[in-house]
Amino acid sequence: QLSDGWKDPLEGEVKVRAKQGLQAMEYLWAEKSKSRSFKKRMEGLGLGLMIPVTKHLRAMGYEEGKNIRGYGYDWRAPCTRLEERDGHFSRIMEDMEDLVETNDGKRIVVITHSLGGVCAHYFFHWVARSPEGQARGGVKWLAKHIQSFVPIACPSLGTPYGSHTYLTGDEGQGLAPLVMSYPDRHLVIRSWL
Repeated sequence: QLSDGWKDPLEGEVKVRAKQGLQAMEYLWAEKSKSRSFKKRMEGLGLGLMIPVTKHLRAMGYEEGKNIRGYGYDWRAPCTRLEERDGHFSRIMEDMEDLVETNDGKRIVVITHSLGGVCAHYFFHWVARSPEGQARGGVKWLAKHIQSFVPIACPSLGTPYGSHTYLTGDEGQGLAPLVMSYPDRHLVIRSWL
């Protein structure tokens, strides 16, 4: 458990960090296996969240490390503390600069899923407004490096929509239909009220 909601426990003796690269964005479940059966199992469970996106990008000729990269983050910690604890946003800026330079100045399309959209939105504001981001160009850096932002299933409306979904079930949104039947979901929701 993180101390103060974002610091490493036991005064930094234990460090748990998100995977990096495409595996960080493709799987909700962490496992070392890259076998086809593992990928199929994850997709079937609804845990291979970005696999369809990366699969099509690879089919179009994109290569991991060369012109497509994934940035995992520790979702347990608030976005506002990722830079302070890990230098997360500074590292992403450096990597994006390299990505743009490696690809002849072509700007980046940022594709995110769920809370990754909130984290990316915070990153854009951090670049534009923080002293570190402004020292590297701020808004001009964003214009030079970012082509567009595609948030998929981002909770942009915040918790009010989540609360509504929690209370009503919202007829099949999210992972619920994959995890439990409608009657079972109804029973679970009623048991919490």
